[in-house]
Amino acid sequence: MVGYYNMPFLVQGKTNWKFVLIVIILAAIVSGGLLYW
Repeated sequence: MVGYYNMPFLVQGKTNWKFVLIVIILAAIVSGGLLYW
């Protein structure tokens, strides 16, 4: 999955920064949820 998400970043560059932030936020929520469990 990491390689799949890295592809759009390399192609679009800074134009896809919002998607990058969303992925980071989702990852933080998932990791935080796992810690609470």
